[in-house]
Amino acid sequence: MRNWLILAAALLAPALSLAGPVDLNSADAATLARELDGIGLARATLLGGGVRPTFPSRVPVFALDRVYMRGFRCLTQEVPRGVAWARMSDHLPLVVELEPD
Repeated sequence: MRNWLILAAALLAPALSLAGPVDLNSADAATLARELDGIGLARATLLGGGVRPTFPSRVPVFALDRVYMRGFRCLTQEVPRGVAWARMSDHLPLVVELEPD
């Protein structure tokens, strides 16, 4: 029942954002992106479609941490770097500034 309530809220909300790591192979990540697109959620990207890598934290090369949104525009994406950040997790944080559409 709880999943249906979450889905209903996601479908009805005019503005919504979801964030977190997507540790999936590329086929599963593509499926997830299509499903989220089906309910009107697009991945937050920089102008031109760019994303910031967050994994692994010591030398990030993969953009596994993502924000999906509806009713917002992505203004900036930042990934704090440094030894302290790399020690906290195997992923670096993705800080996204959103503006309502």
